[in-house]
Amino acid sequence: MRFSFLIQGFGNYLENLEKISNKKYNIGTDDTSIFMYSQEFQNYLKDELGANNDISSMNITDLLNMDIVNGQIVNADSTNNASINDILNDLFNDKSVIETLDKTNDGKLDENEINEFLNNIKGLDENNANISLNDIFAATQAIQDGTYGNIEQTPSAAPEIPEAPAATDESSSAGSTDSTDSTGSTGSTKSGGSKSPSGSTDSTNTSGTDTLNSSNTNIDNLSLEELEAKKTEKEGELKTVQNAVDEVYSGENANVKAAQEDADKAKETYDKALEEDEQVSQELKDKKAENDTKIAASETKINSLESDINSKENEITAQNSVIASDNSNIAALESALSSLNSQSSDDEKTKSEIATKKASVQSQLETARTKLREDEQKLTDLKNEKSDLETDLANEKEILSGLETEKAAIEEEILKTCKPETKEAMEKYNTAKANIETVKTEELSKAKEAVTAKQAELDEINNQINVKRAEKTKSENSVNSLDNPEQLYNNLGLKEQGLNYDVFKFALEGYKNLEDKGNGRLAIFDPSGNQQCYIIDMKNQKFLYSTKVLLGKNGMGSSIEAANRNGSGATLSGYVKVGDAYKSSKHWNTGLNLYGLEKGINDNIYSKRCVIHYVKNGQGTTLGCLGIPPVLNSNGTINQKASIERNMEYFPKDTIIFTYPGKNREEAYRKLSKYC
Repeated sequence: MRFSFLIQGFGNYLENLEKISNKKYNIGTDDTSIFMYSQEFQNYLKDELGANNDISSMNITDLLNMDIVNGQIVNADSTNNASINDILNDLFNDKSVIETLDKTNDGKLDENEINEFLNNIKGLDENNANISLNDIFAATQAIQDGTYGNIEQTPSAAPEIPEAPAATDESSSAGSTDSTDSTGSTGSTKSGGSKSPSGSTDSTNTSGTDTLNSSNTNIDNLSLEELEAKKTEKEGELKTVQNAVDEVYSGENANVKAAQEDADKAKETYDKALEEDEQVSQELKDKKAENDTKIAASETKINSLESDINSKENEITAQNSVIASDNSNIAALESALSSLNSQSSDDEKTKSEIATKKASVQSQLETARTKLREDEQKLTDLKNEKSDLETDLANEKEILSGLETEKAAIEEEILKTCKPETKEAMEKYNTAKANIETVKTEELSKAKEAVTAKQAELDEINNQINVKRAEKTKSENSVNSLDNPEQLYNNLGLKEQGLNYDVFKFALEGYKNLEDKGNGRLAIFDPSGNQQCYIIDMKNQKFLYSTKVLLGKNGMGSSIEAANRNGSGATLSGYVKVGDAYKSSKHWNTGLNLYGLEKGINDNIYSKRCVIHYVKNGQGTTLGCLGIPPVLNSNGTINQKASIERNMEYFPKDTIIFTYPGKNREEAYRKLSKYC
């Protein structure tokens, strides 16, 4: 099989295509994918062959009949035309596609399997007759992301990330960056306005694209201040829907009001017909009027009581939230006290600080427990008040029931003597009156459902606020354990996680001297051990995650200073800060910028384009980047979206990362570092 637009400098690819077309490729025995990524194939056509047309949206059948001449796509001799099935064979992006589509598990694709894929791709295109490279890219990416089963929907995409700027220094002249891994993925990055080591804002942004705006609205990612603002907003929304319930009881609800107006008109017609009906005695008319007045008064009272009970229920719900907050605060204080009780130190200053904190926490606990008792009493009072209202409501409903029985008896007497038109008016009124209750029930159901939904949203926010407040309480009532690394090491359980104590102690020594500790998260990378990076929440003194990190191809370099030079291909030592996310427009790879905090040690890390990114096969080395293994789907293929999101979850902006220089370089590092 031969395509005219692939000939120039692409012989190896054609050879591989021949293997596919002849069904000789066995995916079960070949460990190395022979397929180019579809996106790289497109880039090849655009960048290497100079194709300046938007070939990604071109119909495949048209593309087969095109050629590239002097950078222009032109019509070619149609004698080399090939079928759509053939071109699909050529453009699958990797082994995972074959494995997914190979229903017979024979390591090959037959015509039925290809046609099934073809039919699914048609679901991505408004015009089923046209299939473009974009359609194939979307379908094959869906396989990578594990969403191929829902191909008719837009396949899962990675978070929106800014494009990367051009590489600089040696990276630019060499035509590559310091972050290419062993599989060929790149790590070109861009500053998105994160702070440089000096504290100034690095505004480098050659593409003019805004910095990363995460679409994830999960409240777990909000700060306490943001949660408090969100709570205020949600309380306003809850009040609005609660008012809607009150409007139903008061009759201000539009539908209830309309039903009431219909009933009032019907009553007016009925009263007039009855008044003009000389066949009904005046005594019966007077009884009916008196009964109407009593029923109206009773119904008004019942509506008022139901509204009061609803308000009381809202107060009880709010008070339960207050009590939940009280209990959360008490639990946090008890945890802080327990932690303080377990702490010991030979240092007199630290011992005194522990004693002072313990006394403070005990005092706070006493206050918190007193508040809890008061709030529980308030809840009891609210429940009693609600119970009294419910008793009054039951009594009033009993009164109304008696009045309704009396009304029925009066109407029975009226019907014995009244004119037909009076009877008709009575029936219309009673129907309209019953409709009020029907509409009211429906509107109450909708309004209360809205209240329940908003209350659930508010409860979720309150729960997260309690968690954040508890963390803050424990943090504020703890003794700074940075001066007691052994105790912190034990409390965090880092020995069980595999982090060497000496490495932890060394990292902590410099960390406590950092002027800016970022977001309070410290990641410690030990290249000398098992190449694991250990991520710790220093604010709340909690171990979070660990992950393997790949070293540079030249290890830690010939020296600490040498690793910091452009083109070193080595992993840099010391403290760096995580910046904004970036994406490479050329190689389907996304990661995070890094900024060095130590002059002569790693201050060149940004200009070298050494970043955090996932590595396609999770093995090998990088050219200096911190390469993280990818997240895999159940079928063993890479889940690009999850890999990117995992990296951003592990290393959020302003995380401090410390890379241990190694035992034999500790002294050399101390001479260069101002922190250790």
